[in-house]
Amino acid sequence: MNEMNQNVSFVEKYMPWLLESYIPKAEKPLSEKKREEVKQQASDKNPKVRKKVAEMENAPAEVLHDLAEDEDVSVRKAVAANRSTPHRVNIILANDKDQDVRLILAQRLVRLLPHLSAHEQAEVYNSTVDALRILAEDKVTNIRIALSTSLKDVANTPPDIAKRLAEDIEREVAEPIIRFSLSLSDDDLLGIIASQPDGWRLCSIAQRESVSESVSYAVIESDLPEAQTALLKNKSADINVQTMDIIKKRATGNATIMAAYNRRERIPVSITNKLTRFLDDSMTSFLKKRSNLEDDVLEGVVETARRRMDWVENSDREETSTMRVKRMAAEGTLTDESIADALSWSDYEFVLTAIGYKANISSIIVRRIFDTRSAKATLAVCKRAGISVRLAVKIQQQVAKVPHNKVLYPKGGDEYPLSDEDMRWQLEFFGIE
Repeated sequence: MNEMNQNVSFVEKYMPWLLESYIPKAEKPLSEKKREEVKQQASDKNPKVRKKVAEMENAPAEVLHDLAEDEDVSVRKAVAANRSTPHRVNIILANDKDQDVRLILAQRLVRLLPHLSAHEQAEVYNSTVDALRILAEDKVTNIRIALSTSLKDVANTPPDIAKRLAEDIEREVAEPIIRFSLSLSDDDLLGIIASQPDGWRLCSIAQRESVSESVSYAVIESDLPEAQTALLKNKSADINVQTMDIIKKRATGNATIMAAYNRRERIPVSITNKLTRFLDDSMTSFLKKRSNLEDDVLEGVVETARRRMDWVENSDREETSTMRVKRMAAEGTLTDESIADALSWSDYEFVLTAIGYKANISSIIVRRIFDTRSAKATLAVCKRAGISVRLAVKIQQQVAKVPHNKVLYPKGGDEYPLSDEDMRWQLEFFGIE
């Protein structure tokens, strides 16, 4: 525990940059005379003079390149921290013999990454990612901890780097990425469960913001009580009826798991069948007696309720959310109504998959968009998927968790409140053309 506290203190010591903006200040270009003067200073015998040059954001690129290999560590640290350091110098610094130089570089690159696109500024992006790959395998644990702690919340972390950190043997490195990173795919998580079934790894997976049916099943199959309990307590975990039955059979005698099982808000299919029959027999007459709804409105209420009961009943299939989306698309039933039904049961995995399918975007990217909690970005992807703006409002609130005072509402009753250009820009920010 003391070692973990020391590691946390080390990370906190070097993390104030997280609160800073990446965007560099505009600096006037150097005159030819000043450039020559700076070059001379870069060769000065006094390291303090060379360090001042290394800190200049308008220092010539070739000067910063040379100073990246300076014999004095304070100079190299200044180059690593300089936001104007040429991207091709990153690899040199990532292999520096001094761990503080490598750590400072990691801080700058993580701050830079969210502003880069794999399509735009490809050369800068590639060199940045290459340097991060080297740092992800750094022999100094504290550097990997700092990198993992920082990248866990970066939506566009390269998947191979996230996977490498998630598989790290050190818990302080792997746990933040496993628990929070959206760059890990279901295949990555299933691979971790199969090859590194440590209790803390499985508990971290079970507590992720979104856990698919296949991953939930793998966690249960691991037969680790603490992971099973964590999964059952996670309301956003997608656990199908068959997996719930497996849990119940295996949990006999384990009071903790049974308590979590009983608290989980899932209505068994047998109950929904009874409720569906109840709707047919009793609900209509009850509403007629207790309300002044018009007949057509009344029929709509009953039909919606019945349809949403059917949604749960139809969940009793051995299919993933992706399989269900593709099946419903082929049947012509992947509509706003079906997405609203899934939303009513908090089946966010289906909602994300359906939006991705209809918008022709990877569901991983959709998750990243929703993870920003941006109303504009959420509306943009919903509009691309052909979803009505009224349903998009609910998706902002329930899935993207947009703060209530930031939610954007329809214009004129049924129009998206953003221009096509504005929504196109929102999608381009995530590399979507």
